Amino acid sequence: MKKIFRYIRLGLIIGILFMSMLGLTVTVPKEAEAVGPTVLATISWNPGQDIQEAEVKPGEHGTVLFTGVVNCDLVAGGTFQKVVVDLSATSEQGWSPTVNPPKITYSPNTDTDVPFSVTVTVPSETSFYITDTIQVSGKGVAFPGIFQDLIDPVSATIKIKQFYKFSLGCGKSYQEVGPTERLLYNVRIFNLGNARDTYHISIKNLEQLSKKGFTVTLEMDTVEIEAKNEATVGLPVGTPIKFNFWLNEIQSIIIEVKSEQEERNEGLTIPREFPLTVRQRGFSTPGFDPIFVIIAFAGLAVIINIKRTKNQKWRRRY
Repeated sequence: MKKIFRYIRLGLIIGILFMSMLGLTVTVPKEAEAVGPTVLATISWNPGQDIQEAEVKPGEHGTVLFTGVVNCDLVAGGTFQKVVVDLSATSEQGWSPTVNPPKITYSPNTDTDVPFSVTVTVPSETSFYITDTIQVSGKGVAFPGIFQDLIDPVSATIKIKQFYKFSLGCGKSYQEVGPTERLLYNVRIFNLGNARDTYHISIKNLEQLSKKGFTVTLEMDTVEIEAKNEATVGLPVGTPIKFNFWLNEIQSIIIEVKSEQEERNEGLTIPREFPLTVRQRGFSTPGFDPIFVIIAFAGLAVIINIKRTKNQKWRRRY
């Protein structure tokens, strides 16, 4: 019986000790708990820096510069002795942005606002229809205590500026025909720009050609071409219809092409010229069929031969 009471008394003592320990663990942290800051620093762009445009002309890489500020007032306010912020940047297009400076250390002598910049190099001739998102994020570490915090990122957009470039060509820019004959030129327009463009085609010396008797027409005077594509415009030409005993003459036809998008967006465009050459060589008798002329000469020869035969017979008789 004594042993039973002894075990009961020992159990009560252990229970009281256990309950007192639970009470201590509940009440002590309320006085000893240290609450740290939730935000070590903030990143922001300078006004108007969240959207930039890149020029990517042929042979030139486009360089885009973003500027912003990293703010941290916890050191100046005495919360920490030092805060170190590491910055990094990413590009959706993989254009490898560079952050400067990549690390910022805040000490009691550092301003609360520290400027930073992000430089992005855009490949030459990038399509006008591509955009890129640049994201800058950071990680902060505070001392003493080694408190760490991920800093909320900020994003910016890169747009591509349209550039205008095209070239002209023709498979047979020099053609030789006989007088009064017709011919056809196929003029090719290559859009070497980075966006869709509309081109206007005209004949610069049309008035001069018309006065000489040429008939020159364009199958189309406006054509829309996608970037890095081409289109062909037919140019039928009729040479002057007139009598030529013999002709050996060269005439130029000057094609003029200009970009509509360049004129609309830049306010000025420089037309491109491309010369075509037609050489007339030979003779022409408009209205006379050469076969008919040959038949006529043959008939005349037969008549002359008949008359000659009759004259010879009459002389023999008399």
